[in-house]
Amino acid sequence: EKFQNEMEVLRGLKIEETGNENAKINPWDVTYYQTKYIKENLDVDYDDLKKFFEYVNTLNGIIKIYEQLFHLKIEKIKHIPYTWHPTLELLRISDAQTGKPLGFLYLDMFSRKGKSGSFSHQSIISGKLLKNGIYRRPVGILICNFPAPTDNLPSLLSWNSVKTLFHEFSHGMHDILTETKFYKFSGTIVPRDFVEAPSQLLEYFITDKRVLDTFARNYQNPKEKISHETLEKILKAEKTTIGRKYRIRIMLGMLDLRLSMLDKDTDFGKFDIVDFTNSIIERVYLPYPEGSSFIATFRHPFIGYDARYYGYAWADSLAADMASIFQTSEEGFLNPKIGLRLRREVYEKGSSRDVSESLREFLGRKTNQYAFERNFGI
Repeated sequence: EKFQNEMEVLRGLKIEETGNENAKINPWDVTYYQTKYIKENLDVDYDDLKKFFEYVNTLNGIIKIYEQLFHLKIEKIKHIPYTWHPTLELLRISDAQTGKPLGFLYLDMFSRKGKSGSFSHQSIISGKLLKNGIYRRPVGILICNFPAPTDNLPSLLSWNSVKTLFHEFSHGMHDILTETKFYKFSGTIVPRDFVEAPSQLLEYFITDKRVLDTFARNYQNPKEKISHETLEKILKAEKTTIGRKYRIRIMLGMLDLRLSMLDKDTDFGKFDIVDFTNSIIERVYLPYPEGSSFIATFRHPFIGYDARYYGYAWADSLAADMASIFQTSEEGFLNPKIGLRLRREVYEKGSSRDVSESLREFLGRKTNQYAFERNFGI
């Protein structure tokens, strides 16, 4: 119902702009009219927000938050022993109280010619207990594509890029904080429909003004911060087409599932995969033009998500539930006690025990979808 209402609002904007009472919203119309609606009705200018998120200042602020949250010491290493690009950085992570070394995280953060355009965390060395009793600490890398600074302008991040930075940094911490005996259960080697949950939880941090005030400031006028009013507008804008967001996720999950149910011996070669997948897209989301091949752009089934794309939405539900523990505390997302519990019960455990048990230990109860439903206003 929310999705249908959202599309009607956007269709109204298209009718107003084109004068065509029979105008329909096509998949390629959505982002344009969504942006138009947000600018005109909520007074949110995402381009203007970039001035609050100069890259170096934002990264340093996020590092301090992770230090406080997980009781860590994170240091930038000046002389990197091995580097493949001059913009590369290397972080050494250790326990703040004991000084115990925990691991290393490379940062390859800016886009450049010849580099893959994706955003991801990759494990270079996984944690495990060696036969001699020494624990081999993990080494990971964040591969991102933020805009590189120029001679005239520093690297300025968008609102979504800051969210992505929190997300990918969390994957890195999930990998590095592991304490499991065997690498097969370490770090992010957890069930596919859980692996995104800890990182999606950290995306919630920028919804808390106390968190934003620690690092988000106008790079041209450091005294200027994001106001309460602006943040409220941003959070409202985030929910403007949240119904669409999850219809897309359901659609992609259905594509993944249906493709994985095909029998390679009896089904392949006997049907048109474009027609087959377009019919699913039309039923769940919006129709694409006949003969267009959206499926050619959908790579997740071929990188290990077979029939598991639903995991993104399920992990969102788990993340919302975990976020509610911070949200209901006096210190909000800067609560170090809850942060330490998250580290001990979720990040360190990996999949050395069932993740539902790790969630129960962190939450103090079984998981539920109440917080996730509240995000929709249900």
